[in-house]
Amino acid sequence: MITPRFTLKQNESFVIVILHVPYIKISNSQFFIEGTEFKFYIKPYYLRLNFSQEIEENGREKATYDVDKGDVTVYIPKKNEGEYFDDLDITSKLLAPKQPKHDSWLIEDITDESGQEFDWSWDQDLPKESKHLGIQYGFNNCYSQFYVRFLSEYPDVLWNKNPEQLTNNDRRQHLISEVIETFDMEHYLCDYLSEKDLTPSFSPLYKKESDWIDNLNELVLQLPRKQLLIDSRDVLRCLYGIADILFAFLYDHIMNEGEESPESCWNICRLSSQLSWLHNPDSIDEAIYLNFLQALTYPLYRNYRFCQLVLEELKYITTKGKSLIYQCLLKVYSLFLKHEFYHLHNNTFIKDYILFVQQLKPIHIEQLCKALESVKMKKADLPFPIEEFEEYCAPSVSDNNPEETSDSESSDDDEEEEEEESESESESVDRSSDDTDSEQQSSVHLCSIAEDELTSGMASLAVDCSRKKQPLIVEI
Repeated sequence: MITPRFTLKQNESFVIVILHVPYIKISNSQFFIEGTEFKFYIKPYYLRLNFSQEIEENGREKATYDVDKGDVTVYIPKKNEGEYFDDLDITSKLLAPKQPKHDSWLIEDITDESGQEFDWSWDQDLPKESKHLGIQYGFNNCYSQFYVRFLSEYPDVLWNKNPEQLTNNDRRQHLISEVIETFDMEHYLCDYLSEKDLTPSFSPLYKKESDWIDNLNELVLQLPRKQLLIDSRDVLRCLYGIADILFAFLYDHIMNEGEESPESCWNICRLSSQLSWLHNPDSIDEAIYLNFLQALTYPLYRNYRFCQLVLEELKYITTKGKSLIYQCLLKVYSLFLKHEFYHLHNNTFIKDYILFVQQLKPIHIEQLCKALESVKMKKADLPFPIEEFEEYCAPSVSDNNPEETSDSESSDDDEEEEEEESESESESVDRSSDDTDSEQQSSVHLCSIAEDELTSGMASLAVDCSRKKQPLIVEI
């Protein structure tokens, strides 16, 4: 049987399944709707979906067939109209078989034959890793003797060259020692002094495109369909591992503005302590701390402020639920699948993390969100004296920009010239105003004299006086 490609949508009344089944005789198709299960069959296609909420066959169900596109659109009625169906974008969870229900518990806690309860105050010590039992790594420490078969052919797949000999604590110590030896202060300060130019103003694709992984639906069909058995004490450790990988992915995604670069796989593996040294973090603080150490040491752009930006994006993703976490992990899976040797990490980490996310409950996501909110990274916590060097370089920033100082000096000179010109113009205006006032006063005085002489009947004298005063007016 062939599992057809399909997409899912929903509205208030229906769950809409769009199946791509070209070249079929639609009259031979069969549909089955009961409880939370939907089945579709037409030779050679078969599809079974298990939803989280219930559906029903009540006469409103219908299906249409687009012959040109080869798509069958099935409208499945919701049992509770208006109910929101979760996890419609987690395809592999929908394809998983329905788990059988048991009338009684498979594992029961029983007392001994005497009827006395077990003494829970028994002394206990944490077990130590034994090299004789084999070193374990990978998702939830479920793998061993895996990478040793490929290191001779692909030595760059890991920075841990002794994966079968180093314990988890040894891997952490070696990772930190390597980071301290490799850290380049000159490179860091160069990016620090130019952070205004290098810090990208990019809106990640997962914030503005709801279908940014639609082309990966075919990869979902390749994922194994199995139930992971994880102890409740190990769930938090697996959540910390997810945060470690997501931080590395977000760093590359934001830095490359959503584009896939030839260095994307290297960046993700280099910034993740799990994918570089097979170190599984024991706490969320340790996971983010190691992310910061490697992000300030290895990639092309090394900036503390940018690492804080990535951490905020990580917190944003976890608040959006497991759907967005699932999509990001699926993106990592697709990137590794194209690489020559990094695809090995899909087998030991990424596939299992994708399956693990599908089984998470809302309370687990809330625990991860609270853990990330409590993370407060400070420069003083890092083993590098970056805070002292930044303070030392701060006064020299203005000295390193002579063009700005020259521009400021030239602007000051221009301002002084403008002030002098404005003062000279004001003086000329004042002089001209004084001249015009004196002219007006003299003319008014002459006119008054002429009127007095005319009224007294001495017209001839007025004419003579006016003629005598005319040259005076012209001179003024």
